Amino acid sequence: MRCLVCKDIDLEVAEIEPGLKVHRCSKCGGSWLRFDDYMEWNKQNDGRDEVSSSTSSGFVVNDSINPKLCPDCGRIMRVYKIDSSLNFGVENCGHCNGIWLDGNEWEALREKQLHNQINKFFTDTWQKKIQAAEREEYFQSFYRNKFGEEDYTKIKEIRVWLKENRNKDMLLSYLMSEDPYRL
Repeated sequence: MRCLVCKDIDLEVAEIEPGLKVHRCSKCGGSWLRFDDYMEWNKQNDGRDEVSSSTSSGFVVNDSINPKLCPDCGRIMRVYKIDSSLNFGVENCGHCNGIWLDGNEWEALREKQLHNQINKFFTDTWQKKIQAAEREEYFQSFYRNKFGEEDYTKIKEIRVWLKENRNKDMLLSYLMSEDPYRL
C-alpha cells in the first residue's frame, strides 16, 4: 500500500497508540487508519486514555490538500472539518470508512482531546456543530469591527439583560420609538 500523499513510499504497519494499528508513511508522517481498527481500539480504550492538559505544544500539521483515493477500495475520499479552532480536515472514505491522517494530525487531535471521537467527525450532527461555531465566530468578528470592542461588549450585556427582563417587549418598543412620550 502506497502513501496517499507521497505516492512513491510504501506505508509501514505501526502503532499510533498502544493497540491502535495504522499504516504510516516514513516520509510525510501520514497514516492510513482502518475504521474497524479504530473502533475496536476506542471500545477497548473506553475513555481511559489520559491526555495531559499541559500547554499546547503547537504541532505543525502537514495538511495535504490534494484529493486522495482510498487505498483499500479506490474511491475518492472526502475531507471533513474537525473543529473550528483547527486549520486542517481529516479525509474519510464514504464507502469503507477508512481514515487518512496527514502528518501530525493525530497528535493535534490528541492534544485537543478529539482523538477518541473520530467516529463522530463524519456525522451531520458534528458537521452542523462546526458550521454553527464558524458562523458565530464570523458574526462576532463582523460586529466587533462594525461597533468597536467597547460598544459590542455593552450591546451584548444589554441583550442579555433584555432577554431576561419580563418587560422585554415594552422595553424594545420604547427603544425603537422615535418619540416614546407620544402616542
